[in-house]
Amino acid sequence: MIKNSKKSQTLILQFILFFIIGFSVFLIVGNFFRLQSNIFGSDINDYALKLTNSYISGNAILMFDCKGCDYSFINFSTKMNTRPDFIFEIKMSRRLLNTSLVLTSKYDISSIHRINESVTFVGKASTSKPLTLTINKTKNELRVD
Repeated sequence: MIKNSKKSQTLILQFILFFIIGFSVFLIVGNFFRLQSNIFGSDINDYALKLTNSYISGNAILMFDCKGCDYSFINFSTKMNTRPDFIFEIKMSRRLLNTSLVLTSKYDISSIHRINESVTFVGKASTSKPLTLTINKTKNELRVD
């Protein structure tokens, strides 16, 4: 009888020990994949900020190169299909284009090369709706709405 009791105690202890080991392995693997997901998400945010900033800069340079245009505008959308909360805020001020991710503290700044220093950068917009980039050469103004 005593031998049977020891055997059942050993089985229960073995069961508890294997359960703890299995649960620990499950938590370690889950946290590893969550860490990888966070790293990939951060990289995607960084590259998307740079890409959006370059896209807006390229459109501004293209519009400014039009020699016969005193006033021109372009409507475009920069929707990213990665996540629904992937919204950028675009601000233009002091000859700088600042693109930031709304829900994080990440941002990217560009000086929009080849544009005359007398041009005034104005405006603030969000990529949750289509953007309008306007160049008014008579006022020397580059605006985003």
